[in-house]
Amino acid sequence: MSDIANVEVSNFNLKMSQVELNRTNLQVDEVNKRIGKPGGAEAGLDQDAFFKLLVTQLSNQDPMNPMEDREFISQMAQFSSVNYMKNISHEMQNFIRSSESSLAFSLLGNHVEAVDLVTQLPISGEVSSVFFEGGRPFLRVGNKTVSVDDVSAVHKISEN
Repeated sequence: MSDIANVEVSNFNLKMSQVELNRTNLQVDEVNKRIGKPGGAEAGLDQDAFFKLLVTQLSNQDPMNPMEDREFISQMAQFSSVNYMKNISHEMQNFIRSSESSLAFSLLGNHVEAVDLVTQLPISGEVSSVFFEGGRPFLRVGNKTVSVDDVSAVHKISEN
């Protein structure tokens, strides 16, 4: 049985060829470029891409000189950090949308003052409705549309 094992090992290439090394380096460089760009995680480095890269590295490494565990742990930590920041960013965007929506609905029935961004003229009146366009809330004031961001003053209409 040891003769068969020796034959199999002797026929197994334990070193990466230059082509394999170049291919792995190109893949690593591409991932590093994606991470370095704004929105790097969203630009294409997701969990599947990370694991694909990791499998490529592991399958092309020299079994007699494997990747050090510190490198592997560092890569996992970096991926975890990027993934965590991506999740935080997503949750913050949800929070901001929710806050804008709450603000818009709280303005219903109140008197607001704003500036029309197109004409630069003041708009003043009661908020009669709230609607959403592109995920952002807008107010209907008279026959004008006002972004929540453009409101400069709010006056409570007294119920007398």
